[in-house]
Amino acid sequence: MSPSGDFLDGLAARCVPGPTAASAISAVASPTTAQLIVRYLSAALAELAAWGASAVWRSPAAADARARAPPSASIMPVLVGTGSLLGLWLRPWLALVLAVCAALFRSAALLALALALAARMAACDWQLRRSLWHPGPVAPGLYFADTPLNRRRAAFLRASPSLRRERELTRWLWNGDFQTLFPFLAFRAPVPVYRRFWLESPEPMREGGARAVGACSELIALDVALPPGGFDRERPVALVCHGLNGGSGEAYVCDFVRHATEERGWTVVVMVARGLAGTPVRSGQLFHGARTSDLAAAARAVRDSALGAPVVGVGFSMGAIVLANYCGVQGADNPLACAVALSGCYDCVANRHFAYSSAYWQPWLTQQLKTNFCIKQPAAALLGACEAVDLARALSARVRSVTDFDEATVVPFNGYASVDAYYAAMSLAHGGKLSRVAVPLLALHAADDPIVDCGTFAPALRSTTRVDGSEYNPNCWFRITRSGGHVGWNLGRWPPRERWLFMHLSVVDFAEAVLLTAE
Repeated sequence: MSPSGDFLDGLAARCVPGPTAASAISAVASPTTAQLIVRYLSAALAELAAWGASAVWRSPAAADARARAPPSASIMPVLVGTGSLLGLWLRPWLALVLAVCAALFRSAALLALALALAARMAACDWQLRRSLWHPGPVAPGLYFADTPLNRRRAAFLRASPSLRRERELTRWLWNGDFQTLFPFLAFRAPVPVYRRFWLESPEPMREGGARAVGACSELIALDVALPPGGFDRERPVALVCHGLNGGSGEAYVCDFVRHATEERGWTVVVMVARGLAGTPVRSGQLFHGARTSDLAAAARAVRDSALGAPVVGVGFSMGAIVLANYCGVQGADNPLACAVALSGCYDCVANRHFAYSSAYWQPWLTQQLKTNFCIKQPAAALLGACEAVDLARALSARVRSVTDFDEATVVPFNGYASVDAYYAAMSLAHGGKLSRVAVPLLALHAADDPIVDCGTFAPALRSTTRVDGSEYNPNCWFRITRSGGHVGWNLGRWPPRERWLFMHLSVVDFAEAVLLTAE
């Protein structure tokens, strides 16, 4: 039997029959940003029309019609956040126009106004400061504990393509907002043909919160992509955790799969988070960021099927949070050879106070959360059946940020004492988990990330990389870039040519540094 057959048969032996057979499938591509914009504009027009009708027609029949209408999430937080962000982007141009007019008309008043606006932006615009002159509490660079093995790995990394190409990050996308948004507007990646397996994830009696969980296990979808030459036990297997609201059809995931399989000969397994991307929920327990048991089951199954090939964990955004937290929870019993967390967060408690993210970016993420968990089935039915969850409030305009949504749904549904308790449970930097990381773990983050503040890494970086640190751990690596945004890192003068190549190179380079310099 071929190595590919051995790997697939080994994985099949550890999986169970599911809603779909283990056959070739094409993942459903996630909606593009342009499609989301059209969808949200349509929803806004419909909401405004409904509001106008309710103001004009206050009859019992109209009230009955509104009551019978399907639930929908208020689009207003998205519109307010987007409008505010556009205003923020236009302020520098307004200051420039005022300065030009002041010069043309020799107006001291216009000049004073331009200077006042520029001073306000310099003092209050987080993104402007972070992008142009102040990288924040963590300066760009590569950070690690100074050991002989780490010095060899660092020398390998400093000579690697990803370190050399960091200076090629697209300069005309001059701030983190543009670095984040442009890929989702302009990049396209072909959706791979996956082979889907269904893994049974045992449900623990309790998952961090106080609410007891039933004994029913959950089925987790594992989407497998093989390289053109088939499975190669001499090459790593990447176990990928996608971002919030995503799946194996996310464009950045598809692009990583293409690069890893076609250009590196890796095998890739994408773990689809429970209940997302159209997968069912049979246990009654929905996805939440503090649950690591699903990833633990997937990592064991992939390791045991890989015929001795090293397994590399790769996490994007929320997937990076789960992956890093898993490394801390798992400790020495970790089947991964190493892991890379891209645009993740080690301290979600601190990041929930990041006002820039909450005001401008999280309304978009929250709108998708409302759709996936409060409107789509079966999640909506499960949340609606929980007496502690107010589904109407969760869908309302009062819920603007991810923290608002978590307080309204995740915290009461899973029995956490507070949103801080939930965020501490999902954060590697809490509960002494940093010191328990037993495999090399790289956090790749941009100083201008507008969703997760790079500054939240500062305490973890100091405590793990310094010999006198409270949680000194040679396995914790940090790489901070000057720009890049959130899951962005655009390269070159025209980024669509290479798409997310910088992220892919960073993953491969770190994995090779670890695997080729093993003790």
